[in-house]
Amino acid sequence: MTVPKHTLKPGILPRYVMLLAAIWTGLLIFSLVGSFHQEYPDALETVRTTAWSQRGLPTPLERGFTQVNLAYLTQSSEESAPPRTARNQRLGTIWLRQGVLWLLGLAGIGLGAALLDRSGIEMELEEANRTLEGLIEAAPWAVVGLDPQGCVCWWSPAATRIFGWRAHQVVGQPPPFLSEDVQPEFRELYARGLQGERVGGVAVCHHRNGMAVDISFSMSPLYGPEDQLAGVVAVLEDITERQNTEKELFRVNEQLKSWVFEFSRRNRDITLLNQMGDLLQTCKTVEEAYACAGRFLPRIFSRESGVLFRCHREQNILIAVDRWGEQAPGAEQFSPDECQALTTRQDHLIQHPGSGLLCGHLTGVSHSYMCIPMIAQGETLGLILLHKNLPEGATGEILSEAKKRLAVTAAKQIALSLANIKLRNSLQEQAIRDPLTGLFNRRYLEEMLEREILRVQRQGAPLSIIMLDLDLFKHINTAFGHDGGDALIQAVGDFLRGHFRRGDIACRYGGEEFIVILPEASLESSVARAEKMRQGMQELQVAYRGRSLGPVTASLGVAAFPDHGADGEALIRAADAALYRAKEEGRNRVVIAG
Repeated sequence: MTVPKHTLKPGILPRYVMLLAAIWTGLLIFSLVGSFHQEYPDALETVRTTAWSQRGLPTPLERGFTQVNLAYLTQSSEESAPPRTARNQRLGTIWLRQGVLWLLGLAGIGLGAALLDRSGIEMELEEANRTLEGLIEAAPWAVVGLDPQGCVCWWSPAATRIFGWRAHQVVGQPPPFLSEDVQPEFRELYARGLQGERVGGVAVCHHRNGMAVDISFSMSPLYGPEDQLAGVVAVLEDITERQNTEKELFRVNEQLKSWVFEFSRRNRDITLLNQMGDLLQTCKTVEEAYACAGRFLPRIFSRESGVLFRCHREQNILIAVDRWGEQAPGAEQFSPDECQALTTRQDHLIQHPGSGLLCGHLTGVSHSYMCIPMIAQGETLGLILLHKNLPEGATGEILSEAKKRLAVTAAKQIALSLANIKLRNSLQEQAIRDPLTGLFNRRYLEEMLEREILRVQRQGAPLSIIMLDLDLFKHINTAFGHDGGDALIQAVGDFLRGHFRRGDIACRYGGEEFIVILPEASLESSVARAEKMRQGMQELQVAYRGRSLGPVTASLGVAAFPDHGADGEALIRAADAALYRAKEEGRNRVVIAG
C-alpha cells in the first residue's frame, strides 16, 4: 500500500517536535532576560561589561560613554530600583510565569504532534480500506460477509456477477443462493461455518435466474475485541466453467479409453482372423476347415452368441456344425429357403424383432440378430448367425459397424477357404480318378500299391491284388459303338465300388482292365473274393438305348505279396500273366499267379 503525499514519513515528526520545542524554549529565555533586565539593570550592565572585557571587546567607556553618563545611569537605576524583597517577589513571579508558559508551550507542541500523528494514522487506515475495497471489488471471488445470525452484511460485486443479486437486495437477509434443493452436505458445512468453524468444500448453488452454479467455498470466522464471534466471511468461487471443462475432459478421456480399448480389441480380432485364415489354408478337407472356423469364431465374437452352419448341396439343407454363447438361437438344420440372407444372397440384419422380416429358421427371437451367408464362386457354402448377448429386457444394436464388417470379412474368408479346398480336392480327384468310372486311375494305383506294400511289410501283413479284364469287349464296341462300351465300363465301375471293403482300392488300369488292391488280405481269401466277383459279373445286366449288352463275363488273375513279387511292378506283372492264362484257358475264370 502506498503512503499518501500529505502524511508524514517515519522520523520527520520527532524532528518537528524537537525544533518547535527549541524555538519555544529560546523565546521564553529571551523573554526571561528582558524581564530580568528591567528588575536588575546594574547587575546586567556589570555582567555585560565583564563579558565584554573577557572577550576583548571595547567597554562602554571606550565606546564614548562618560562617567557622568554611567553615573547617571547607575543613579537612575538605583533611584528607580525597588526594595530587594519586592524585587525578589517579582523575580519569582517572572520565573513562575515563564515556567508555566514554557510547560504550556511544550504541552501544546506535544498535543499538536499527537493530533498530527493520529491524523496520519487515520489517513493511512482510510487508504488501506480503499485499497482493500478495491482488491475485493476487482477479485474474481465473491466475498460475502455474514453477521452472527447468518444475514448478509457485505456483498461484493463479484457476488453479484456470480449469483445475479445486487447488494441492496440481499443485505440484511440470508444468502439467497441457498435454495431448498441445495445438497444436505453443503447445508451442514454452512451451519458449522456460522458457528465459527473454518470449513470449505465444493457445492452446487443457484443463480437468480434459476440456473445451477458450481462453487468452491470457504468460511472463516471474525472475532470482536473480546473474542466474541462477530460474523463470518465466506469466499466463493464460480467453478462452473472449470467443472464443465473437467467433465468434458473426463468425457474425452473416457472416450479415448474406449477408443483405445476398441482399437486393441479390433487389433486382437484382426489377429485372430489372420490366424484363422492361415490355418484354413492348411486344411485339406472341408471338415477340417469347418472345425478350424468353429475354434476361432467363438474367440473373435466372444461377446456374441452364434451358430456356424454347413450347407449340404445333396440334401439341400444347412446343418449346424458349431454353437457358442449363452443365447445361440436357431434350428439345428433348415432349408436355405427359410433364411432371408440365403434367399437374397446378402447380409440380413434385424435390429428389432418387429422391424423387419424374420428368418423362418429362428423362433422365439426377442433380440436383434444378423445372418451372414458364406458364398464363394457363386456357390452357397454355409451361414454364420450372430446374436447379441443382452440382459433381459435390454435393447440395442446387435453389433458395431466394425463388428459387422469383421463378421462379413470372416464369412468371406471361410467361404473362400472352403471353395479353395473344394477346388483343390476336385483337381486332385481329377488327377487320381478315372473320369468315366469314378475309380482311381493307373497313376494313383501305382503310387498307392508301393505305399501299401511298404506298410504291410513293416507290419508283417499280407497283400494281394486282383486284375480283371472284360471278355469279348471289342465285340461289344463293334456292336454298340464306343458309347455302348463306355456304358458297360461305367456299370463295371459301379459294381466294383459296391463289392469291396472300405480299405480296398479299386482302379481302372486301362481300357477294359481293372485292378483291385486288397491290403492285409491273404491269397486264399483274395481268390475267394475274385471268384465271387466273377460270379457277380455274370449276373450283371447292362442296357444301352433299350438294348441289353448281353451277358458280361470277365477273366481274373490273382497275385500275392511277397510270394509273386517283391514290389508293385513285379506284382502287377504276375497278376497280368495269370490274367492272360485265364484268357488262354477259355475266359470267365480265376487264375492264380505262379
